[in-house]
Amino acid sequence: IDAGRVCVYGVSFGGYSALMLPVREPSMFKCSVGYAGLYDLPRRYKQEIVLGNKGATSYISKTMGTDPALLARHSPAQHAHKIKVPVLLVHGKKDKRTPIDQAETMRDALIRASNAPEWIVVDTEGHGFYDAQHRKAFFEKLEGFLGKHIGN
Repeated sequence: IDAGRVCVYGVSFGGYSALMLPVREPSMFKCSVGYAGLYDLPRRYKQEIVLGNKGATSYISKTMGTDPALLARHSPAQHAHKIKVPVLLVHGKKDKRTPIDQAETMRDALIRASNAPEWIVVDTEGHGFYDAQHRKAFFEKLEGFLGKHIGN
């Protein structure tokens, strides 16, 4: 691996990881791509998919914990000021598993930290892009983003 050409990319939990890794290892990556990621962990408990759903609440309590301070400490949105690499955020507006407010929160935190991300939001997609044209547009954008930040 050429250490000067490493970008981190992930979808869903991987999207979360793709934004936390530059926080934890700031010199390892040249760019980051988060797609349908969860970036503000305490907000997870306020999602429509979780509210009033005992099974969902129990699952996230067991997997993420319930301490708001600890969840905030492990939220990329709370550490946006530490992310110094270019970021591409990708999300579907109809995502019920990880609502669009997660991406908006991360975007806004990065903007406040003077690291405005590149941004792809598709109004008609959910937790992933399924329409062939949307996937094509995403991969073209991704290819351009990677080419710009780590080369061809």
